[in-house]
Amino acid sequence: FNPALKNPPFDLKRSQALIKQLGLNGKKLILKTSNTPQTIDNGRVLANQLSRSGINVQVESYEWATFYDDVKKGRVQMATMKWVGL
Repeated sequence: FNPALKNPPFDLKRSQALIKQLGLNGKKLILKTSNTPQTIDNGRVLANQLSRSGINVQVESYEWATFYDDVKKGRVQMATMKWVGL
């Protein structure tokens, strides 16, 4: 934890301008997740947040082995992963 680090300010208009400048406005991106309900919900939240900036995100969920194989082989545009410490 570093208390000197601050979150960047939320600036939707700047985000929309950057997305447009990058040519991503209206572009459809696929977010792959595993098929657990919480992970699908997290993906939907991310998709909703990105849509506010102009990026159309489609959430696709897969059973774990297929999802993880796609991630390992780079067959994703975006993916969510968790780190579980034991």
